[in-house]
Amino acid sequence: MCATEIDKLFEEVANCIMKIDAECSSLRNGTEHGLVNVKLEFQDQAFNETGKYLTEELLIAWLLRKKLRALNRNVEPSEIRYPGTPTNKKCDIVMHLSDSHRLWLEIKLAWKSWFNCVGPPTYANRAYLTYLNGRDRTHSLRHDFEKLANANLPAGDCRCVCLIGFDCVANPMDGDVASVVQQVSETASWQLRIERHWVDRRAHEFRLNVWIWSLEHIANATKAVIRDNGVREIQKSQTALDHKRALAIIEQFVMNEPWGVLWDGLVRELIEPLGLADLIGNINPSFCEAAASNIRSHWPDSWNNADLWKSRRGPWTSRDGKLKIIEIVRKSARDFIP
Repeated sequence: MCATEIDKLFEEVANCIMKIDAECSSLRNGTEHGLVNVKLEFQDQAFNETGKYLTEELLIAWLLRKKLRALNRNVEPSEIRYPGTPTNKKCDIVMHLSDSHRLWLEIKLAWKSWFNCVGPPTYANRAYLTYLNGRDRTHSLRHDFEKLANANLPAGDCRCVCLIGFDCVANPMDGDVASVVQQVSETASWQLRIERHWVDRRAHEFRLNVWIWSLEHIANATKAVIRDNGVREIQKSQTALDHKRALAIIEQFVMNEPWGVLWDGLVRELIEPLGLADLIGNINPSFCEAAASNIRSHWPDSWNNADLWKSRRGPWTSRDGKLKIIEIVRKSARDFIP
């Protein structure tokens, strides 16, 4: 399977996680469950189908397998034991790829702060860092990185880790995650493939986060791609990588910024060439111009209505509007990312 197909698969995994969050919509004390309470939403259903009470990680993996199979992905129906290991060493999600290889994906959760539907919000969790660095634990983000790096898998198989994190906009977990990745990358080069952040629809001061990493041999595959006509080999440019970083920054900004300053913030600071370049380096101005133009043209009448901006009632202020902006920017980038 080529690198672009792998990237598409990673996008599908992230999209499925966001859908699971949206589907945790039953009310408890007048508040939707949300992904952080996935057990309240789906544990009984999972027990009826599996005969087991699943932890949050196993429950989300179970839901992801169902959703990926619905997308016609060839996913094993349950956890799969790593070759040559004891029976308790299993991988959360194993997918068969089109080139006869497999993709091994571990799911890990970490709770730094979160909004509750069964009690007050949690702003501090003493056990939080142990979910990442493994202190006093046998299962952590660091353990999953090391387990996959050391697994006795065929050379062509893809080794991947997905972290789902809960934190607060004012106190994000990004730096803690980066510290663990830096630590494990001293012995195995893990590459970030997907990074998404979105606000908790139930309380906008909280965030949900998804990161997906793969070992370097997958990342290297993107650097040299043989065109279908076999004429030449091309190397993926740094500009394309910067565009992907731009998309991650734009997504985070769109889902967190107050909407009355969307024009002054999103367009001026992130999409217009100079502002975007200041943040992430040299960016093709055509990408910025296309994104800004496509956003404006999606709401041709209301975008220039000053009253809507002052009252913060423009259609882009709704959750659907925010997601539409992300969709427009991502589509705009397709012409600029090989």
